[in-house]
Order: sequence, then C-alpha cells, then structure tokens
Amino acid sequence: MKRKPATEEEVHEALVREVRMQHRELSEPRDWRCIGDRDEKALWKRYETLPQKARNDGARRLAAILESRGLWINGLGATASANLGGRRHGVSARTIFRWRAVIFSWDKRDWLAALTVMRSWRDAR
Repeated sequence: MKRKPATEEEVHEALVREVRMQHRELSEPRDWRCIGDRDEKALWKRYETLPQKARNDGARRLAAILESRGLWINGLGATASANLGGRRHGVSARTIFRWRAVIFSWDKRDWLAALTVMRSWRDAR
C-alpha cells in the first residue's frame, strides 16, 4: 500500500518538533547534578551555602550577561553583543554564550543563583 504524502503543515510541525528537541538538548547544562529537577528553592538554598567570593563571581557573570543582553535588545547582533559585553567584563563571547545556556530555562529572578552555583558543577567533576 502506498503511503500518503505528508502535507506542508505536517512537515513543518515535524521540523519544529525536531528543532525544539535539539535546542533543548543543546541548552541543557551537561552537569546539573546539584540542582535536580530545576527546583528554585534548592537552587537558592545551594546559593546560600556558597562563600562570598563565589557569590561575587556569580554577580560578575550576571552583570556581563545583562550588559550583553541589553546590547542585543537595542539592536546589536547576538555575536557582536556577546563580543562587546564579554570584552567589557574580561571574558570571551563563547563564555557569554555558555552562561546564556545555563540560564536559558530559568526565570530571570533565578539567574544570579544559577550562574553562581554553576561554579560548583565545574569543581565537582
């Protein structure tokens, strides 16, 4: 029996599902062990246990992200905004993109904690 050809809508929906799945996989940090199921309370509880130096590092990361984001919102391209914002804060554009991936699925009010706790994931390896 011949299979009925897919309509344009079906093809489009399949492609959108595939892209969303790939985007989700790419944006998820590889090592999220200390947070579990994206629990905000656990995230902030972990944040509270960190030393002040780690909190300052998280605040520095957040400042770089917010500046880069502001440049992007005001019309600069994504790469150019990451380059400029990163340069102003002494980090590479790649680092800005990596930090963006960490905060991608968090609410904006949780970005500071997510960027601060991120340090402990790298150290835990």
